[in-house]
Amino acid sequence: MANNSTNTTEDDEVHTVSFPFELYKQASNTSAEDQLKFIVQVLEEMTDLFEQDWSSVSWEENTVENFLNIVNQQVDGLHACSHSAEAWELIRKELRIHLERVHMLAASTFTI
Repeated sequence: MANNSTNTTEDDEVHTVSFPFELYKQASNTSAEDQLKFIVQVLEEMTDLFEQDWSSVSWEENTVENFLNIVNQQVDGLHACSHSAEAWELIRKELRIHLERVHMLAASTFTI
């Protein structure tokens, strides 16, 4: 299995780009929210790459456009999921504060 991608420039100069295995490994050890952010970033960078002028490539324009539409839908869905995770984290923190206050009130009531 190849771990590198080879690109050739107009001057037939070869550039090898290694797949960022370490970056994915680091991302897999983060919180779910950070993983979502990482995935969104990767998809957005892929979109940027494919939105360049590819007129010299023999890809069908409709195929590339369909691919980009699907990737953008994925990004939009992940943004919504990320915002939802942030909202639930805020709710969890607020509930914890309320539960701690209720506990202190109950504790003070029974110690009198």
